[in-house]
Amino acid sequence: MVTKYSFHGFNKENMVRISSSNVPVSRKASREICRFIKGKDVDKVIAYLELVKEGKKAIPYLRHRHDVAHRRGDMGPGRFPKRASHEIIKLLNSMKKSADDKGINSEALRIIHAAVSPGPVMMHYGRYRGIRRKMSSIELIAEETVKKEKKPKQKKKEKKKEAPKVETKPETKKEKPAEQPKETPKEEQKKKEEPKKDTKEVEKKK
Repeated sequence: MVTKYSFHGFNKENMVRISSSNVPVSRKASREICRFIKGKDVDKVIAYLELVKEGKKAIPYLRHRHDVAHRRGDMGPGRFPKRASHEIIKLLNSMKKSADDKGINSEALRIIHAAVSPGPVMMHYGRYRGIRRKMSSIELIAEETVKKEKKPKQKKKEKKKEAPKVETKPETKKEKPAEQPKETPKEEQKKKEEPKKDTKEVEKKK
């Protein structure tokens, strides 16, 4: 049976895809995980889902969040879907092996497509007969990414605008006036003792 994928534009040279049908997991939980892992590196997703299985990290729920408790941080409503995380980890590990077989670098894979569809209708047997079982079909597609080395940016040397030169005249030192010799106290007394000439007599002589 040929599996049909909902992703178009698959490139065999640098892409890997895998699907699994009739997986005994909740479709709602698988849908939230696929939405969360899309666009992330495969190795980082596996490490995160391992913590989800241990109950240390949570998956944020955006659609199926009725009566879902909030988790620490800025996550909001979230849960710990352990069984769905376990099944998706198995798919991602098999995806890495198929990438190695194709000659693609399995350490540089990024998930570009993750989708979940409802599985076939299957009922429980025995004591729980009559109850529908949780079945889902999961498909994942990853692409090889080449990490480019970032070159240090070279700062452009800005040419400084030279200010127009202004001709400045050489400053001439101002000569200080020669200090007059201070009069002695005797000379001052003589000036005071000299009789003042009458201004009228001087005018008559002229």
